[in-house]
This record gives sequence, C-alpha cells and structure tokens, in this order.
Amino acid sequence: MLVIDTSVWSRALRRCKNSEGEPPAAVLIRRLVIDNEPIGVPGIVLQELLSGVRAKKEFERLRKVLDPFTILLATEEHHLLAATLYNTCKSNGLNVSPTDVLIASTTMQCRGTLITSDGDFRRMSEHIDLSVHFVE
Repeated sequence: MLVIDTSVWSRALRRCKNSEGEPPAAVLIRRLVIDNEPIGVPGIVLQELLSGVRAKKEFERLRKVLDPFTILLATEEHHLLAATLYNTCKSNGLNVSPTDVLIASTTMQCRGTLITSDGDFRRMSEHIDLSVHFVE
C-alpha cells in the first residue's frame, strides 16, 4: 500500500501549478489512481488536512476528495510502535513529532511505503525500518 503524507496532499491541493496546469503532487496522485495503486491515508493525516478549514463547503469538498481512499485508523499497537519509534529516533539525536512517528508506525504496520516531501521522514528512515518515497 502507498501511504500519502500530509505534505504531499497539501502540495497536491494547493493552487501553484506546473506547466500542465496541475501541481506535480496532484499529477502523481492522479497517476497512482489511474494505475489502481492501493492508497492509504492515516487518520491523523485526514485530521491534519481537515483541521483549520473554515468554510463548511470547503470542508465537505475536501472530505469528498479524500473519501475514496482507505483511511488507516491507529490502533493501540500503532501507538505502541509509534512510542518505540520516537524513542529510537530520540536516542539517535533526532527530534521528531508524535504525529510523524504515528504516521510512520501506521505505514510500517500495513507494510506500506510512505509518499512524502517532508525531510523529517528521510532522517527517520535512516534509523527505523520505514520505506519512504520522496516527492520534491
């Protein structure tokens, strides 16, 4: 499964565009959908994307965009692994956020690859068994 991080969704949904008229992250997501790749969205990413959307109409539009994708809800096991990942990163001198290690643990538990443009995951993947694909 390909797990798409907040950073990629944010780039895909913003208004800056490439020469073809779509943000590169949107082109990537469209290609994954066309290729029938299994795509997952961690619940915390769903929450991050919808938080701060002021207009109800925009909230509902964004919710509909994300609706077709599998929402990966965190279990106790995910949280326990996230705490372990946090401690591993911390012991290697990395400051990581609880949200990022929860996204990492969710990705690892489904044996997925995280699609991200967040450099923190690149640094984390040097110390934990996280498969990451970086998008510029």
